[in-house]
Amino acid sequence: MYELSKALKEKSKTNEQYPVLRNTPSWRQLEQLYTKAIEEFPEWCKNQKSIQKTGNLHTWLTDVIGADSREAELAKKVLSDIFSELK
Repeated sequence: MYELSKALKEKSKTNEQYPVLRNTPSWRQLEQLYTKAIEEFPEWCKNQKSIQKTGNLHTWLTDVIGADSREAELAKKVLSDIFSELK
């Protein structure tokens, strides 16, 4: 399982500055969705011949992770910040 990166831990400091944001259902849902994608991406990636951001990655994010199209676009950016395979 992938541990959250230092960058994500730094981002959580922002949540401490805005505790109201952290307590909203929408924020918690996004945080759970992105955490799931980050944790499961390395295993999913191993089973792919290649990764197409607008193809199989987008499909995985929507069909398996449960993101809608807008959330999937943001998740791709988050994953790209963390995983060199997507740069």
